[in-house]
Amino acid sequence: MAFEKKPMRLQDISRLAQMPQSTVSRFLAALITTGYAMQNEETLKYQLTLKFCHIGNLIRSQFSIRDICRPYLYDLAQKCCETAYIAVEENMSVVYLDLVEAPAGLAAPIHRVGRIARMHSTAEGKVLLLDYSAAMLQKYLDSREFPQLTVNTITDKQQMIAALEQIRTDQFAVDDEENEIGMRSVAAPVYDYDDNIVAAISVSGSAGRMNYQKINHVKDDVIQAAQNISHALGHRTEKTNK
Repeated sequence: MAFEKKPMRLQDISRLAQMPQSTVSRFLAALITTGYAMQNEETLKYQLTLKFCHIGNLIRSQFSIRDICRPYLYDLAQKCCETAYIAVEENMSVVYLDLVEAPAGLAAPIHRVGRIARMHSTAEGKVLLLDYSAAMLQKYLDSREFPQLTVNTITDKQQMIAALEQIRTDQFAVDDEENEIGMRSVAAPVYDYDDNIVAAISVSGSAGRMNYQKINHVKDDVIQAAQNISHALGHRTEKTNK
């Protein structure tokens, strides 16, 4: 019922749950008794109550996205042989929450935990911008400067909009020496149960190692790691690309 986002008939719930109507009816009766569901007396359709929100808040308070992502960051760093990061958006900037360094000391991290970076010049930032509404994106474009940090930095706002449209289609973004000469990054979005982008997972390395051939290879690993984390957060893959 939660995923359908509308009241449902008993037979529809039974069909989706792949359970007999008699069994579903008993479960619904228990949910109604405890205040977690209700039935419309006119339509006879069932729906969940806001009491479930309280449970969601309690569960969310017990988990840190950093803790959830940590094992996936480790696996990604090992698989790609590059440093892996998890970052979030805060006040129209990128904040790096955690990292796992590349194995065998291949490279020193280019970002540290807690570091703040610009959104327009980083792969993580461009991914996180995908969650902005049209109004929020316009506010970002109007209120933020786009300094040219390198010769590759996107400074034209229309080019940025076009880049974001392509990133939304591809479900990954690349920092092609846009934030720092000699470094490239690949990032993908992490979704929560409500289809919001809550973080970006990425790998970064020297441009010498992270050539275009390697980027084309590791992007699949980054996307898969992001999808795995999203699944751990309760996201349904088929909801992506809202």
